[in-house]
Amino acid sequence: MKAECYLKFTLQDMVYLDGVTAMLKEMGEKVTEPEDLKVFFEGRHSSYKTFRDSCLQSLFIKKYLDTYREVMKESDPVYFVVVLLPCPAPESGPG
Repeated sequence: MKAECYLKFTLQDMVYLDGVTAMLKEMGEKVTEPEDLKVFFEGRHSSYKTFRDSCLQSLFIKKYLDTYREVMKESDPVYFVVVLLPCPAPESGPG
């Protein structure tokens, strides 16, 4: 699989995981009866949230966001613009 396709697949998977996690939380708060359905939604939410959070940690996204947040809070606003600049794309090789 090409790196670009893998990256798109991974990002799509993370968006799905984050969206379903939010929906499960909402359903766990919304459903009061039957009790076993409420427990199911709460359990699934906990499981999805744990998995989502571990994926975010392993992808180092949280570290990037923490760095952005630190720059936002502690630096001149122009530095936040700098952290948002994209990294230059690597030169494409053969193939």
